[in-house]
Amino acid sequence: MTKRMIIAGGSGFVGSDLKQRAKAAGYEVTILGRSAGPGVERWDPVAASHQDTAAIAHIANVFEGADAIVNLAGASIGHGRLDAAHKAKVIGSRVEATRATAYAIAATKQKPRVWLNASATGYYGDTGEDRCDEQHPPGNIFLCEVCTTWEREATQGHAAIEKNAPRLVIARIGIVFDKGSEAWSKMAVPIRYGVAGPLGSGKQWMAWISLPDLGDGLMHLIANDAAKGPFNLVAPEAIRQIDLVKQAARALKRPAFLPAPAFGLKLLLGSELAKNLILSSCYAVPRGLEALGYRFQHPRFSDLLPSLL
Repeated sequence: MTKRMIIAGGSGFVGSDLKQRAKAAGYEVTILGRSAGPGVERWDPVAASHQDTAAIAHIANVFEGADAIVNLAGASIGHGRLDAAHKAKVIGSRVEATRATAYAIAATKQKPRVWLNASATGYYGDTGEDRCDEQHPPGNIFLCEVCTTWEREATQGHAAIEKNAPRLVIARIGIVFDKGSEAWSKMAVPIRYGVAGPLGSGKQWMAWISLPDLGDGLMHLIANDAAKGPFNLVAPEAIRQIDLVKQAARALKRPAFLPAPAFGLKLLLGSELAKNLILSSCYAVPRGLEALGYRFQHPRFSDLLPSLL
């Protein structure tokens, strides 16, 4: 019997990669998107999250008998300054998609085996030199509020499913590096032009993961019945921002000494956006994923760098 996977937010960078890996593993994959098309079912998470019965029934019909539900949906935090409107959009989009997913699962007769809901290592906030496994408490910057709200919606929605609830996995995803990823594309430009250097102190830790390890790690969690609760989807070795720049610049034979001081980044991007996305330090470790036997293709940034360049 063919296995089925439903991916909300499956047209994005991570979702598109996961779709291909799932298909290679024998899944029939359906994407939930804003408009219907080949392999894509239209969904309205806003209406469903507000208990519109028709919207919920439609999603539940798509979910019926599926093996795995994956929710990656949510507005990008980096597309716009962090004013009140953008903050509301970032949190609201995640809450609506997650709540709609929970309502639809509850309305199915044949429940999925696993529900994987995305989160991010932003959950931990600015942790300095600390090592953060999945038991580390949340921090207190805006990214922490996003992730704690997101995860709370998933756990509460899961708890409300009265019978045959699926296994809930929460994937705290780090910075995704790949030739086509947004994070790497933005970092690579100044490095290639020889105008890169430390951002702020440059000593901040970056919890990152390669796209192949992210996709395979997600598939590993979906397949493993012992996987429940939060998991850090990050490489075993974080890297300091300045070390990343120096390694890439050395490989390209470019200089890497032009600093971008913290006050300049705050003026350019806004204080909150700079603090949340650039200046905060997080060394998350994948303790849970490694305990389940996952072996990384790219445990160190130097292992990935040749493919990026």
